[in-house]
Formats: sequence, structure tokens, C-alpha cells
Amino acid sequence: MHGRFGYGLAIAALLMLAAGVLSCGSGGIENLGDGWGEDKTNTRVSLSLQPDSIDIDICNSATVGMVANISIQQLNVSLPENNLLLEGYELGFVPNDSGTPTIRGGVFDLSSILPVSGLDLFFMDPGLKAQFLNDINSGQYASAPNYPVYSARYTVYGTDDFTGASRSWGAASSLSFRVGRYSTCVPSIVPASVTVKAVRNPENDTSDDITFYVSGGSAPYTITSSNPLIISSPGVLPIGHTLFTVDPHSPSMPPINVMLTLMDASGEIAIANITIN
Repeated sequence: MHGRFGYGLAIAALLMLAAGVLSCGSGGIENLGDGWGEDKTNTRVSLSLQPDSIDIDICNSATVGMVANISIQQLNVSLPENNLLLEGYELGFVPNDSGTPTIRGGVFDLSSILPVSGLDLFFMDPGLKAQFLNDINSGQYASAPNYPVYSARYTVYGTDDFTGASRSWGAASSLSFRVGRYSTCVPSIVPASVTVKAVRNPENDTSDDITFYVSGGSAPYTITSSNPLIISSPGVLPIGHTLFTVDPHSPSMPPINVMLTLMDASGEIAIANITIN
């Protein structure tokens, strides 16, 4: 985690009107609309996230996740405890700066009985990070201090079946994160190895076409072919383009191997090997 993050954990509280369950955090009690309230409560639900702030490295292909701990506290020991079922969570992203791109959140199903510790929650997948890499390579964010900053808000929810009725409960917490490029991006080309049976060209038949996906590294990317007569080189990919398609020509004496070499703006190389029958 980088030292420029000074964002503390902000825990909000959500409450259901008919749930009989109180969600609690450092922000106090907050009524967020129909169904949320604090009447007839005997259980306090608290949600904490680790870490509470993070730098998302778009050059790291690993999926970024969060660990959540959901704790409960019986408010009145003379009354029965609520039996709380965890059914899912909702993730929403809020940009902290104007002009930053929108990130779409989602709703995810879970199934457990509270309390729950060490729960893995989805955060940001490699596809989203690749989109930010394209933006940075396109010059949208010039330096680390200008990388986009967001807040991610998690809301866990479920039902209380203590009385046999389907009553709802919920609790929420937020964290801050910055999306940027903090390590050297190694370029990659996928698939790295492929075998295809080529049909004669020109044939207007896409059955032997091969699509390659490029990620990492520094744009622009330059693609060269070891045998341009069999596979034409696409040359320099336009900024923001991360895929290209080739149409192999049928070799006179198959099989034949062709190597596509990708070089990024920093001189880093990735290779794809193609066997053509």
C-alpha cells in the first residue's frame, strides 16, 4: 500500500424497519429509505473490510479482492437472539474526482449464517484493470498523483428467520482505492500458442481466422511476422486497440510454424507461435 493513501475506513450503518436487526458502524445510525430502521432490535451487525485503502496495480493480472468480517452483538441478553442468514452483498463504486470513468458494480449471492469471518468479496477483475491500462497508455492520466481515486461501498444483507417471517437486515462499509500503474507492465499476447488448419486465400472464409488479445506493456504495440507470406503482420496497433485478427494462408508444404512478435513502446517483447496445417 502506498503512503499517499490517507483514507480511513468509513463505516456506514444501515437498518431495516421490520428486521429487528441493527447495523452499526463509526458513522452512527442512518435511515437510507424504505425497509431500513431500528425498531425492535436485539442484534447489532457490524461489517469491517480489510484493507481499508488500497492501490490497485493494473499491471498485476491477479484479481483484487477484499476480506470482510461480519460480527454480531446481542443487545439484550434477556431476549432471544436473532437468527441471521447472509444472502448476498452489493458493491457500488463512487468516483472521488470529477471526470473519472464510471465503474459498474454488481450484486452477488452468498449463503451463510452470521457471524462470518474471512469472507472473500469481489473487487476488481483483470478486464477492468485492462481498461484503465488503455486509458493510461492513451495519456488520460499523466502521473501517479492523477490516477483516479474511488470509494467502494459494500452492503451485506440477508434475512432474520427467528420468528419464521422473512425480515431483512443489512450493514455497510466503505473503502478508498486508487487505480494506476505501480509496477512494470509486462506485455502478453493470448493465445501464446495455437494450431490451425488454413484454407486457401482469398476465400472469404473466417473459419481459419485467429484473434489475438494484447495486454500489459506500454502502447503502442508493434506486431511483426516471421513469415509475412503466410501470415501478414498487422504492424502498429492504434492506441486503445488490444486485439487483432490474422487470416493464415495455406502453406504449399504443411505444416509450417510462424512466429508473431509483439514489441511494446518500452522494447519489451511477447511472442505467439502458430502452427499451420
